[in-house]
Amino acid sequence: MPKPKGLLLPLVDYQRIFQVAHGIIREVGRDVSRSCLFFSMVGAHILSQHYKVAARPVLGSAFYKIDATDGVLAIADETQGFERSSPDGFHCWVEAGDWLIDFTSPLLG
Repeated sequence: MPKPKGLLLPLVDYQRIFQVAHGIIREVGRDVSRSCLFFSMVGAHILSQHYKVAARPVLGSAFYKIDATDGVLAIADETQGFERSSPDGFHCWVEAGDWLIDFTSPLLG
């Protein structure tokens, strides 16, 4: 399938990467909702090896605009007022050039 113009990878390939990481996490009995680092490592590796794109997992606080109003989902350390990340409050995504890719977004509902 050809890569759609303007996208880093086709949506179907994004879905496959998610499904591979999700299947591995479930098979080993881990909590998929706490596996963003694994999803990002798998995604970055596949992007680097298969697509020959310089991709790397990145950790930190993440903030997602979730609706047309002021709704924001914050993934950070609650004890720090959601202003910082910590070992107990962080998120992981993939940076590839100008792209930020969250391979766990299908879990957000």
